[in-house]
Amino acid sequence: MTYQPLIQAPGAEPDVAALQSEIDAKSITHVKLTDGQIFKIFNRLNAKSVPLNRTDGGAARAPYPKVESFGVMAETGTATVVMLTRKERLLSRENLERTLLQQAVIKDLKKIADDSKAEIHSVLADGEKQVVKNERGAELGSIYRTSPKPAARIVDLAVVAAQADDEGEELEYRLPAPGTPEYQQVVELTLVHNEDLLILDLTPEAVKNLSEKVLKEWKVTGQVPAGWEIVEGKSGYTATRLNDTGKEVLQRLMQGTQNLLDDVTMKEIA
Repeated sequence: MTYQPLIQAPGAEPDVAALQSEIDAKSITHVKLTDGQIFKIFNRLNAKSVPLNRTDGGAARAPYPKVESFGVMAETGTATVVMLTRKERLLSRENLERTLLQQAVIKDLKKIADDSKAEIHSVLADGEKQVVKNERGAELGSIYRTSPKPAARIVDLAVVAAQADDEGEELEYRLPAPGTPEYQQVVELTLVHNEDLLILDLTPEAVKNLSEKVLKEWKVTGQVPAGWEIVEGKSGYTATRLNDTGKEVLQRLMQGTQNLLDDVTMKEIA
């Protein structure tokens, strides 16, 4: 494999957003430094440096003045560089690993943040505010507990309904809540005096039980009974799950990497 440069030295203070867009468009994966060393780019560009994927203990970032070019690794003698498709870039080993770690870090940090906020909430009084400053006294923001907002609640509907009618507010009749004795009484009266107003329906439990039987039979025989149809389910979703090895990797990263968030943070690939 040989290195093929595609973008020459970007200068000491490049337009990082434009440079990143060009790197994405050309599927660039490597960077060559002015001392001749070539490294794989670990993540998206930082404001002042290029993150490097290196395991030799050297600097994890290269400032732009030390960048000679950006390029790709290609087979020796290959005249053209094969560009990866967007799907190939998204499903690359590096991007999948990064995404898995991102989700795990976010999950752990959210739990830590939620627990911390809950503890602070427990000692703050309603309406109390604490200004947050750093060690140099610079104000960073605030943490506060809101005061409960009062609300008016009806305790005697008959009295309030009369008041509303006197004031010209619109009133409406509603059926009692399903499952209550009053609801059942309304149904029985309607059955006696005007059955056509009622619609026969299945209970949610009955629908669940019958649909499971129909789906099971369709999977085995392909047959669908009268009154039913098989429809496509909801669109699938993407989930991430760490195994024991992944959890160990994450634990060590969180213990030994000071710039973990920078290393695993990445914007959506265009």
